[in-house]
Amino acid sequence: MKVNRSADTPRLPDDSSLEIKVVDNPFKFKNSSDKKLNSMIVETINAMGGFGDDADKNYQKLIRQLRENDGAINVLIDEYSS
Repeated sequence: MKVNRSADTPRLPDDSSLEIKVVDNPFKFKNSSDKKLNSMIVETINAMGGFGDDADKNYQKLIRQLRENDGAINVLIDEYSS
């Protein structure tokens, strides 16, 4: 059965498969080889979306830890500038 479609109707390719790519995090950390700091940054950013009774307390603790790390701000600037 042929279906009539207008010219602007989106079309799927003949191969209508879906590819899912799983990544640990969306960050590259091209200029940082400090795995502990990189992990702390990812954990802190994930905590921004946390929920529950201790969510804000946990987030604030992680933010304090990042502030105490002298290299954290440079890693964040590099990550978000590129």
